[in-house]
Amino acid sequence: MNHTRLYVGDLAPNSTQQQLHDLFGTVGKVVSVDLAHSSPFAFVEMASAIEAQQAVKQYNGYNLDGSKLIVYSIPPRSHPRMG
Repeated sequence: MNHTRLYVGDLAPNSTQQQLHDLFGTVGKVVSVDLAHSSPFAFVEMASAIEAQQAVKQYNGYNLDGSKLIVYSIPPRSHPRMG
């Protein structure tokens, strides 16, 4: 697995980007956090695949504000082909 992007699901309604950045930052460098305010999920991108794997191991099933997180790696976003 060479993926650095993570799906983080089952977030509590009051979860914030900063909270996720701080949490995932304990296992490595967080490149970005994409949190949809109307949805109970976010995408977190880590700096390396090793850090992403560690984050999945550490935080899948983690209790955050009363919600048990679902964390798994996903392939990078594909870009539409030009031409």
